[in-house]
Amino acid sequence: MAYLGITPAPIAENYEGLSRAWINFDAEATGAVADYDRDSFNISVTVDNGTGNHTLGFVSNMENANYCVVSGGHTTNTISFAAQHTQVAGLTTSTFRNLCNNSSGNANDWTLSTAVVHGDLA
Repeated sequence: MAYLGITPAPIAENYEGLSRAWINFDAEATGAVADYDRDSFNISVTVDNGTGNHTLGFVSNMENANYCVVSGGHTTNTISFAAQHTQVAGLTTSTFRNLCNNSSGNANDWTLSTAVVHGDLA
């Protein structure tokens, strides 16, 4: 569909500032990826490396490992919302790790874990 005579290009490849990948998953769930991946875009692999530690893989790889990941979420395993935090680690062109902690700084699986990736696709 053209707007003012301009035909749009494919979103994922040509527009700056748009998310290149995202995921919403339940880190407490076990089993097949379909059991805990609620919804996602350009994320095909979710590996449970242990409590609060997941490796996420891309369908279409990133151009380099200098992309930005913003992650967050929450857990129902705590009675307060204080100081729960996430970290990202091990960025490669094909995967990154999402690490979740509780308010004491200990690894914790969250019922709602999310990540959004910004950068250039390969």
